[in-house]
Amino acid sequence: MRLMLCFLLALLTMAGAPSVAATRPIRIGLFPFHSPQHLVTYYDSLRRHYEKALQLPVQLETAPSVEDYTSRAIRGDYDVVLIPAHLGRLLQVDYQWQPLARYMPDNTVYLITRKQDAIKEPSGLKGKVIATHDRNLLMSLAAQRWLRERGVMEGDIDWLETGGLASSVYAVVTGQAVAAVTTLSSLSLTRQTEFDQLNVLAEVGNIPQLYLMANPRMPNHRKAGLRAACDSYRRDGNPVLARITEKELKSLDAYTAELRMRLPGQPRTKDAHLYK
Repeated sequence: MRLMLCFLLALLTMAGAPSVAATRPIRIGLFPFHSPQHLVTYYDSLRRHYEKALQLPVQLETAPSVEDYTSRAIRGDYDVVLIPAHLGRLLQVDYQWQPLARYMPDNTVYLITRKQDAIKEPSGLKGKVIATHDRNLLMSLAAQRWLRERGVMEGDIDWLETGGLASSVYAVVTGQAVAAVTTLSSLSLTRQTEFDQLNVLAEVGNIPQLYLMANPRMPNHRKAGLRAACDSYRRDGNPVLARITEKELKSLDAYTAELRMRLPGQPRTKDAHLYK
C-alpha cells in the first residue's frame, strides 16, 4: 500500500510540474546597435508585454558585436531576434525563420559631414574616410548603393567601422572621418553640442526599421501567441509594430543577395533541443 501511495504521489508531481520547454525563458536577441544598458532599458517594455501576453518568462540578450550576433542568430541561439530587415529576410529565406512584426515607421538614412569641412558633393568623399557602424548593415548598404549611382565606388572610400551609431557621429565631430552613415532615429539621440557641428550632405532614402523574427524550431502556437502580442503592443498608447508583408520582404532581396556574398559558409540553423 505504501509503495502504491508513493507511486501515485510521483505521478501527481510529474503531472503538475511544467515542462522545461514551457518554463524556460523566451530568449530575445537584441541587435547590438546601442550599448547593452540602452537596449535592455528601451526594450524592457516589450519584454514585459510579452511576459504578460504569453504568461511566460522573457529574457533580453545581445552580443558584443554585429558579427557575433549574426552568427548566433544564424545558429539559432535565440528564440526571437530583433534584427535589421535585410538580415531578417536572410534568416527567412536561408534558415526558415518566421516574420513576426516590424517596427514603424521606416527610418531615413543620411550621409552627414562636419560643417567646417564644406563638402558639397558626393565626389568630395573620394579618397576620404566615411564612418559607419558596420558595412553590412542595411543603412550602410543603402549608402554604398547611393554613392555608386553617383560615381563613388567602394574602392574610392576608406571605410571606418565604429561598432556603434553614436561612435560614427563622434568620429565625424572629432575629425576621424569626414562623413558618416547614420539614421534619423540615431541623430535624434545625438548631443546638441555635436549636432550643431553637423551638416547633412545627402538624404540617402528610407529603409525599414528592425524586424522581429521567430526561430523555426518554435512551436506554431507559440509563434501565433507572439504575433498576437505584437499586434497589441503599444508605447505611450500608440501601436509601434506592424505585420510584415510579402512585398516588403521581397523588396529586400537585392540587399540580402549582397549580404549573402559577404557572409559565406554560414551554418544552417542548428537542430535545437530547445522545444523538445
